[in-house]
Amino acid sequence: MSNASDTANVTLSICDFAIIDPASNKPTIIGAAQTILQAQPHTDPNLPDHVITPPFSIYANITLPHELSGEQYVLSVDLRDSTGEIVNLPNSENKLRFNQIVNAEVPNFPPDFPHHRLPAQHNITINFASGLPLLPQSVYYWTIQIDGNDNPHWVTPMLVLPSQINPDSNPNIHQPLIG
Repeated sequence: MSNASDTANVTLSICDFAIIDPASNKPTIIGAAQTILQAQPHTDPNLPDHVITPPFSIYANITLPHELSGEQYVLSVDLRDSTGEIVNLPNSENKLRFNQIVNAEVPNFPPDFPHHRLPAQHNITINFASGLPLLPQSVYYWTIQIDGNDNPHWVTPMLVLPSQINPDSNPNIHQPLIG
């Protein structure tokens, strides 16, 4: 494992909307901590078995010890199915994986300001303004890897329901565990 993946503290959340202020690196998050997305009706004949999720965002915060300030690491975010495979978009070879090289940075303060060895942080948002075409009554998992390493604490489940199902009244919906 890399130093970054050994020591990272990761928060991963599904939310209605998230955006990062580029000047302050401060997130604005609306409707956080979702795990169930109720599909919207659609009429796309190319997606007969799929539903379209409502618009949503993925928000992640990666915090590293101050000692790793200035180091680079590779951050990957992907969507996996219940078997652990990365999800392909329907009728496509494109997988739902996002990779980014990240610099571990501490907040930018004037040189004479005592920063008290603040940790390095990175915030990321991925917005799906049109939703995603996914299979209904399926559990998916958003996962994070740092330098190719994963951690069971860096996983967030997401249940996709058809538009007409109430999750509180359907005993047939269960969440299989990712391997």
